[in-house]
Amino acid sequence: GGGGGGGMGDDGDEGEDAAPTADEAAGGTASAPGVVIASGPGGKAARRAMLRRRRANRANLPKKPCDFQVRIHIIEARKLVGQNINPVVNVRVFDQVQPTGVKKGTNKPLFDQMFYFSFHMSPREFLEKVVTIEVMNSRTLRSDSLIGSFQFDTGLCYDFENHTILQKWLLLTNPMDANGGAKGYLKISASVYGPNDEVKRYPKAALDDSCDIESNLLRPAGVELTPCTFSVRLYRAEDVPQMDTALFEGVKKVLGVGSKKRKELVDPYVVMNFAGNKSKTSVLYNNENPEWEEQLQVGCKFPSMCDRIRLRIKDKDNFNKDDTVGTCYLNLSEISAPGENGFLPTFGPAWVNVYG
Repeated sequence: GGGGGGGMGDDGDEGEDAAPTADEAAGGTASAPGVVIASGPGGKAARRAMLRRRRANRANLPKKPCDFQVRIHIIEARKLVGQNINPVVNVRVFDQVQPTGVKKGTNKPLFDQMFYFSFHMSPREFLEKVVTIEVMNSRTLRSDSLIGSFQFDTGLCYDFENHTILQKWLLLTNPMDANGGAKGYLKISASVYGPNDEVKRYPKAALDDSCDIESNLLRPAGVELTPCTFSVRLYRAEDVPQMDTALFEGVKKVLGVGSKKRKELVDPYVVMNFAGNKSKTSVLYNNENPEWEEQLQVGCKFPSMCDRIRLRIKDKDNFNKDDTVGTCYLNLSEISAPGENGFLPTFGPAWVNVYG
């Protein structure tokens, strides 16, 4: 095992390379706060694509009042602040409000609820309406129940591909606590449909960390995330079990894979995964006690909604899909602490058990 450290990166892009907000890239209005849509190497291309879609989409809209529908799928939340909370989500579109069910005693509730809102008004008026999503704690008094919220206007959603914000994470903040930082994360899909738009079914949402979380994160303009790097040093493993059958031992001998000595029938390597980003070691052929002595690194931004590092030993297979030998997790809550007197993720050197 190794330690994770935070390193400040250059996040001060300007002009052409700055991450777009809803006001700049998606026709947002002053009534809704800006939303950072895309940053990093692909941000510039994403802005141009959205601007092209905006011009094409809005040119085809009628001038007279017509029917619109807003569809919002509240999927799940993670890392909501507070202890022993009963979260509920209020979805507000203009003057219509619909709540989810209450989830008791959890900071990472699964909602999986769909909401529909219908309107009849002019496109210009409709695309300026604000969508407000609030995560509340149903345990407390109304005046003190807000955990965090997120706002965007319907025009932002309409300018995404297929008029859909698909399975994005929203970084929640509390407007009454400007310096409080992230209050949690909420995963949603949202669509806006106008006249003659094709309604499409949402794909099934992934409920793990397999997707690239950071590239699917929407955050309010002005809320900055700190670039950092997780660094894990892999020393060695012992007693990695055989995964191939005796049949493949003969096949490997014929094809000359590995050494000419007796085959151990395991070609191990390790894959490190965090927040959808991954890094892996080299493959050590025919070795049940591999010694890698390699450093794995993945880039990320904090605060992150991902709360554990996954380490997985794999067996390289030239004929089929690589086998998973076993997996272990390092929970960040156990190797780090937030706050003024906290510390960055630090662990090891130590042995960890791998289960398969």
